Amino acid sequence: MFLQGDLPATLRIPPREAVERAHSLGAGPGVAWQLRVRASTAGAADLDNLAGVAAGASAGPDEWDRTEPPFTPGGGISLHFAHQVFPPEARDPRVDALPASLGPTSPGPTRGLLLPGPALGPASFDKVWQGDCDRPPVTVPVKRYTHDVRPLPVSRPDLANGQPGWCEQWDFDVVVESDGLPRAHPVRLEFSGFEEIPHGAAVKLIDRDLQREMDLRASPAYAFVDRAEGLWAGGSPRFALLVGDPTAIQPDQPPDAPSPGSELPAFTTVRGLWPNPTAGGVAIRYEVARPARIGFEIHDPTGRRVRALPAEMRLAGRHEAFWDGALEDGGPAPRGVYFIRMSGSGGKEGHKVVVTR
Repeated sequence: MFLQGDLPATLRIPPREAVERAHSLGAGPGVAWQLRVRASTAGAADLDNLAGVAAGASAGPDEWDRTEPPFTPGGGISLHFAHQVFPPEARDPRVDALPASLGPTSPGPTRGLLLPGPALGPASFDKVWQGDCDRPPVTVPVKRYTHDVRPLPVSRPDLANGQPGWCEQWDFDVVVESDGLPRAHPVRLEFSGFEEIPHGAAVKLIDRDLQREMDLRASPAYAFVDRAEGLWAGGSPRFALLVGDPTAIQPDQPPDAPSPGSELPAFTTVRGLWPNPTAGGVAIRYEVARPARIGFEIHDPTGRRVRALPAEMRLAGRHEAFWDGALEDGGPAPRGVYFIRMSGSGGKEGHKVVVTR
């Protein structure tokens, strides 16, 4: 492309699959099932995402799957299933040495893990790939998928050998790109397609950042603030979707309760604000040591309250709140320094945030 002169030009290249999908999922329990996931934020939505199983699908990438297209100009929101790809020269012998019920045993692309048994938890995926030996973990590339279809569980050889229960795990993340300015975004996840999943199978969502476990059959939607990088979960995908025999998945927990085995906070305190400075929205990450009504107040440098976030009952554990950068009258907060104070914690400490706009 050659452009002469100072006139602006826009080149748009629509994303297309390199290989056309040769199959479509069936609609009946026992043949194939799929869960559709919708992610939305203000002014943007990612609607075409699914996790499922089908006869004829393979454990590796195939024609049943679809890669995540890149962002269109101007940004948007992307939900994608993350898979680490192990080329033969980068294989870690610790992975090959795992039992068949815990991981792959052949070189090449590998997606997901089958982790049966009550020990399954939100950190299982990370422990298997990152390892706990004296050697550092292997660094491997990650591919992103918008459709991730696995074989039917009954076709897995380790299940045929009498493993106690089946479970499929999809790790996924959500990324929001907007105007390039630092700001947090509230996101809503919505799940559908439960009628196709085998009767009696549990469907759980794990939020690794907040160490929270949700029963999606009871509540098929989940709201959060897009990831505050570096605060808690590091480079792991924030979410895990678990579908399987209830005996292979952690027991039910209250909606705000921490995942089984997670350590409860010792103090009720704000752990971080992100981003800071901000051009607008701010994610407030905090911990609660014991059940309490928690709210937040935003003050200007003179101590005047300019905004209050309503107090809500919170159980012990990790939580997050969102300040959209607006004042009580709905107008945007002017550029400057503000202080965010937590109510219900017994403390008066203010946490400074800079609004740049």
